[in-house]
Amino acid sequence: MIGVEKTFSLTIFIRLLFIIDKVLKTYEKLQLKEHNMRIITLLMTTLAISPAHAKIFKCEIDGKTSFQQTPCQAQANSSEFLLKKDISIDRQQQAMRKLNDDLSEIANKKKLAKEIADKERAIRANENNARATYQNAQANKEQAIQAAKQTKALRERNSLLLNPYPYRAHKPLEKLSNSLNVKK
Repeated sequence: MIGVEKTFSLTIFIRLLFIIDKVLKTYEKLQLKEHNMRIITLLMTTLAISPAHAKIFKCEIDGKTSFQQTPCQAQANSSEFLLKKDISIDRQQQAMRKLNDDLSEIANKKKLAKEIADKERAIRANENNARATYQNAQANKEQAIQAAKQTKALRERNSLLLNPYPYRAHKPLEKLSNSLNVKK
């Protein structure tokens, strides 16, 4: 029966969080000054973060395995509880290098995708600009044609107003006088 020390106990941490929550609610009720609340909260957080050491014993009683903080009873079947070894430093460094390589590859792919998207966006903007320029030129051409038609129509209307008869006889008085002279 060998105890294994843990550097941090999750249950103790959760209990401390509940205690901190209750203390903060009490502070709110008492309406303490903000400075005092910060100091007390800092102290409570420091206590909560400090490592908790506990020995863990693995005991088997009637075929049931249990883990507890106290040593097993004499009649209980106890065995050594061993933590799995961490990976070696070389394997950790190798895993870190692989992770960094993967992250840099992902970053390069994102950068390349962003560059492609930016270039496509620029091409679409140029196409839209060219299309707008073409449509503007077409609209200006149509506007010029309409202005020419309107000018022609105004000239025709003005010529009718100045000359109510579409065709005026050339020297009408002479023709009239000639016709009168012929009859004499």
